[in-house]
Amino acid sequence: MPDPLESQTIALQGLLTHTLSELGIANRHEGERITLDDGLQLLPFELRTEARSDGNWSSSTVIEVYHPLIKDVLFEYQHSAGSSLPEALRSGFRSWARTDLVTLQQAVQDELECPSLSMGYSDEQTGTEYRRQVVLGPMAHYQQHSPEPPATQTDDEAEHDFCPCCLFTNSMDAFSDVLKG
Repeated sequence: MPDPLESQTIALQGLLTHTLSELGIANRHEGERITLDDGLQLLPFELRTEARSDGNWSSSTVIEVYHPLIKDVLFEYQHSAGSSLPEALRSGFRSWARTDLVTLQQAVQDELECPSLSMGYSDEQTGTEYRRQVVLGPMAHYQQHSPEPPATQTDDEAEHDFCPCCLFTNSMDAFSDVLKG
């Protein structure tokens, strides 16, 4: 009897492969993984799907990402909705490919074409200096409600509602051990 989990993985691989191809991202199957031209290897899994009361669907998937420059497997999550289950899954894969995958592809290149932050650290025990580079990638704006404009605002503040690096810079303390590792 065929393993239902294996069938589900094969179906997700096909959907991810098709979505990447639609976006012009060359890919090929190598065993259970989808391999991109830059060496990134992708393996999608379904976490949860749900038919909603309004007739739409929601989906949560994870894509495991492998590459020689990535020490351990990297997990990328996609959460999406659509008018059908395949559309919800495709929508999640499309959003991921347009944002997170772009960042991962940039991170494994010799020359960056997107914004990045460079930081220096010293090993507290040895005093050895080393540098880390954080690839920011494309921006995506997610907000439930538009913010209230401040009572006073300078021209610089009025330029945009979001800083492209706010999420990372506001959470740098949480990533400190990873960056220093």
